[in-house]
Amino acid sequence: MRSRLAMYLPPFAADYSGVCSALFPLGGMICIHDASGCTGNYALFDEPRWYGSCSSVYCTGLRKTDAALGDDEKLIRKICAAAHELKPAFIAIVGSPVPNVIGFDFRGVARELEAELGIPAFGFPTAGMEGSYQDGIAEAWHTLFARFAQGKQSREARTLNLCGLSPLDLTETEEAYFAARLRSAGYRVRSTGLDNIRHFGSATVNLALTTAGFRVAKEAEKIFGTPYLAGFPIGEEAWKSYFEMLFATEESGVSRVFAPEAGGEEKHQTKASWLLFHDALIAHSLRNYLRSRGKEVHCKTVFPGQEAEDLGVEVCVKEERIAERINEEGFDGIAADPLLLALRSKKGIAELSLPQHAVSSRVCEKERWNLLDEEAWKYRIESEEER
Repeated sequence: MRSRLAMYLPPFAADYSGVCSALFPLGGMICIHDASGCTGNYALFDEPRWYGSCSSVYCTGLRKTDAALGDDEKLIRKICAAAHELKPAFIAIVGSPVPNVIGFDFRGVARELEAELGIPAFGFPTAGMEGSYQDGIAEAWHTLFARFAQGKQSREARTLNLCGLSPLDLTETEEAYFAARLRSAGYRVRSTGLDNIRHFGSATVNLALTTAGFRVAKEAEKIFGTPYLAGFPIGEEAWKSYFEMLFATEESGVSRVFAPEAGGEEKHQTKASWLLFHDALIAHSLRNYLRSRGKEVHCKTVFPGQEAEDLGVEVCVKEERIAERINEEGFDGIAADPLLLALRSKKGIAELSLPQHAVSSRVCEKERWNLLDEEAWKYRIESEEER
């Protein structure tokens, strides 16, 4: 038990938060089946879009007697009453630890709701115990594809899908920044929305900026045959390489992970060594940029997955292991979420704050900045290295 105990770090965003985050902007009614704790965790801490939003996220108000006696009809009646009033595009029942312990049939109840209401209904047996938010986002998109995506579709020239984006990884500002650059080059960019999901297979290339998006892009390739380009550029030289690789992906239909040729080493001979913690694909993209500035970068992530291994990013799940890595000697700088940086007992090296909402939630929200903006990187790196 000691190896799984977290003394200093908060619980990271769980799978149910990932499902809710993916479904949040789609006009459905999300019902988190719990006594209000997990709903509060999601709405108040894992969802920065919650305040000022009209999205329908509800707690089912699970009580001890309901858990013990299994009164599913009561839950169905409550959801039906709300659905008659709200008329949502779909209904999602999302799991939490207690209903999973008692064996609640999420998909069975969803089928009953759909039969009674005539509205698409989905059950997600998430448990909030093992899987991360990345698993939840991937599961939500898998379900959306299965239900809403049309079959074989003709390709629409220069049309791109942004896959699996969530503010748990990148802010809406960063998404808009990236999309605007693509549109300025003449591309049509699609992100959220049920209509976009229905026509998902018509894009020429799917773009993944995060690990969750990487998983969605790989599934979309299996379903629609659409190639993907994973990773994002930072800086003008990287954008040139990115557009070249995007064009090659369009022409060949072969998926790629963005990795521009190493450059800048003649300009930057310092070869400073940095440790970097983030989402695996984001960390990979940031490593590309820092290498272009002549830095040796060692990437870690606190969220497990095959993608991290494939990208050469070490997974550190346990707090004890994270602390060991954070306090390793031999680095000139470290870039990580402020809560991870707080685990470092040794000072004297550059520390660059990279808030990750899935890790530190609203605690460090005001410290988030545009990771895709090269000028922001230059300012922060120079400021930290001059200390």
